Amino acid sequence: SATIAGRTLTKALYGDSVLGRLTTVKGLQGITLQDVQGFYQQVYTGPGAVLMIAGDITVADGQKAAEALLAGMPERAQPTVAYDLPAPATAKRILLVDNPDAKQSTIRLAERAYDIHNEQKFAGSLAGQILSSGIESRLGQYVRAEKGYVYGVQGYFQPNRVAGAFVGSTETRFETTAATIEAMLHVFDGMKAQPVPEQELKDAQFRTAGSMLMSMQTVGDQASQRVMGVLNGYPVDYYDKYGARIGEVTAAQVQAVLKKYVEDDKLTIVVVAPAAAVKEQLEKLGTVQVLPMPAAE
Repeated sequence: SATIAGRTLTKALYGDSVLGRLTTVKGLQGITLQDVQGFYQQVYTGPGAVLMIAGDITVADGQKAAEALLAGMPERAQPTVAYDLPAPATAKRILLVDNPDAKQSTIRLAERAYDIHNEQKFAGSLAGQILSSGIESRLGQYVRAEKGYVYGVQGYFQPNRVAGAFVGSTETRFETTAATIEAMLHVFDGMKAQPVPEQELKDAQFRTAGSMLMSMQTVGDQASQRVMGVLNGYPVDYYDKYGARIGEVTAAQVQAVLKKYVEDDKLTIVVVAPAAAVKEQLEKLGTVQVLPMPAAE
């Protein structure tokens, strides 16, 4: 059900664009050796490639190794990609995927948001931390601890190079499906209504900056992050200044990023569950479109 919910949400957000195209069984079965060879010829080229060498090696030896490793790599330019994303949704959508065999309701909700090049990503990272980080998080405290609807629940921004989204996810019993969605929206609305208190913001800043530090403990970790920095066009000191940049985010900025991208009347809500068990309760949230379980295409 989680896979079906994710695929349904992706299609709803990005339509028939490149970002909305998903692998299918039929598509995989149709791939030929010639297709693979053609893809290799097009994509595996020198221009745009990044080679990262890290560890106990001198600059001179690294340069020699790079020359050897890159020798003979084709100099063809990589093909360009036209993403042509559809316009973001302007109204709430509730998509119910009818899965009679489901054991619980799988819930995903989302709204298109910023990409990684947007400075709002720093405030967005803190918003996700405050909403989702453990039982003491806003969602954990209300939807799990107080209401008892779920075991795990998250709400976070997911920026990528071309697009991004705010995503909420959880699972619950059939009878609490609509109530769980309402509880999640209640938490989002609370963060939009009032700036987070200073101590809550400081705790989120400490954890977010610390998480980045923990992800760069080994030489291999650092190399991977540096490659992503190059591919994303970040300045060379991006990770060195990341903690300070997170520390500069204000409570007003966290509030603003949620108000801009988490709008109740523009969310796409996907539920995978038996339609007979949940459709009636979902209808109090809005018009429900029932979809069949997707075929193994």
